[in-house]
Amino acid sequence: MSNSQQSLGDYGIDIESNPESQDRQDPHTIGILGSADDYAPHSIDREGLPNINGFDWEVQPVQYGPAEILEYWRLDGDFHDGLSHEKIPGSGGIIIRGADDYLREHALTEIEVPDYYTRFENEETHCRWSADGRTHISWRFLKRAVRLSNGYGRIDPVTTRVILCDTGHLFVSGPRGAFLVDIPPGRIFRNGDDLPEPPDSVYETIRGIQVPEENPELRTAFERYFRLLSESPYPSPISHAGFNGADHVLETTSEKTVVNDNNLKVLGGQTKPFEDTVGVYSRQCESTNFVVSVDPMHLPGEIGEEVTLSDDITSFGSSGDTTGIITGYRTNWREEDHIAPSSSGVSTLHFNLIVGLIMPDLTVTRRRINVATFEP
Repeated sequence: MSNSQQSLGDYGIDIESNPESQDRQDPHTIGILGSADDYAPHSIDREGLPNINGFDWEVQPVQYGPAEILEYWRLDGDFHDGLSHEKIPGSGGIIIRGADDYLREHALTEIEVPDYYTRFENEETHCRWSADGRTHISWRFLKRAVRLSNGYGRIDPVTTRVILCDTGHLFVSGPRGAFLVDIPPGRIFRNGDDLPEPPDSVYETIRGIQVPEENPELRTAFERYFRLLSESPYPSPISHAGFNGADHVLETTSEKTVVNDNNLKVLGGQTKPFEDTVGVYSRQCESTNFVVSVDPMHLPGEIGEEVTLSDDITSFGSSGDTTGIITGYRTNWREEDHIAPSSSGVSTLHFNLIVGLIMPDLTVTRRRINVATFEP
């Protein structure tokens, strides 16, 4: 990939051509570590929550790893006369407790903030390298995040801090408190050069291969991918060869292959080994307890074994037999409601085995095997 980047003017994005400008500092040197909890209220006192024009707070907090978050939501202008909305990130929440623990676990680097809102246009786009697509932090988004923590007054130079996290969130603090906001996913990529060349500090060594992936869950999935392929008859990855949009391009012992977000999530979602999948499962539905026993004969093979699943026992859009290396299993109950006018409304309850597979072309897919079906 070339270091020379063209302007993404259609999206208001300019990529800094020098990768060292995006170098990652040692997270342990971030000054707010150890004091971030000072910005958290530690209890849900609704009278003490910041008043954000055009937004309200959820009823119950949720966990973002070690942090407890109370999310905000956008009020509908159709039901509130004269309602205006502050220009803040579309998704996020205020940290109730656990800010320090969250940053110790997930902080990547601190992003410097201008002294005045009028100077954000001079800021470069900051990048996070990940197949999950949460990659570009434009000056407009950074400005909205700072607005969330500061309001419409001046930017407080003492309390305002912005920290990029490996989870795809920004931590932002200010006079209003400490917040986690989602970096927008699904950015449109116009060509393979939309991500600049990563700095050396972004790379993680995974089974001997340097991979620029900053999402910890996807890094774990990469380790699983490399390990399974190294023990298989399929081509093995030997190096990282750049990006296609946000997707990773790998050089293998045969040819190049592309690994995307969905491939890695399937690898991370189906990990249960053979022996832990065998067992008894139960589910309460329509006041009845349904029980299923999964026997070894229900499972096509062990993790790492190459198998062929026939089309008549699988679903998930398969058209024909599927051959691949088993990555692991997952089980699920799926309830279907009959909504046709002639239907009594009785639901159908399915118990399924979900099998993860690395295909011969090195893409990753999953197949669903129905073990039992009930009509409560």
